[in-house]
Amino acid sequence: MTLDQFVDTVVTWTRDHQAWAPALAFGFAFGESLVVLSLVVPGSLVLAAVGALIGAGGVELWPVWLGAASGSVIGGWISYRIGDHYEERVVNVWPFNRYPEKMAAAHRFFERWGSWSVFFTRFLGPLHGVGPLVAGAFGTPRLLFHVSNIASAMLWAFLVLAPAATAVRNLMPV
Repeated sequence: MTLDQFVDTVVTWTRDHQAWAPALAFGFAFGESLVVLSLVVPGSLVLAAVGALIGAGGVELWPVWLGAASGSVIGGWISYRIGDHYEERVVNVWPFNRYPEKMAAAHRFFERWGSWSVFFTRFLGPLHGVGPLVAGAFGTPRLLFHVSNIASAMLWAFLVLAPAATAVRNLMPV
């Protein structure tokens, strides 16, 4: 099954089971925000397609937004806790030990941007879960992490859902 077919299947299922749209948004946002899993879960793509369903009517924006934001917050929090648990030793743990140059680059990015790295990486697709992991590994205080994690998750969820919803709503005949 291709990625397009997968997204089409998910959108069709969501259209047919609209009450489950917030849970689906939670699951895909969680998967895209959890370190390692974020490399394979096409959360933003699926959520943008669900945004188009919102624009077509029948699926409400705010419950889906809340589901996506919540899934993203929890995925980021777990990634942070993994980093916090392993600390700087995280670079020696599979699969991170296979990419020492990427982990070094992530550390440099974190050194430059601090807790903002959590905010910025939220918008970088597969790096979604890496920012929280690095923040945990290199000692970002919990309060700073949570503020950045929650704020970026709320904004990210809205920016993934709303443009497609608005575009479809504006393109539909009255």
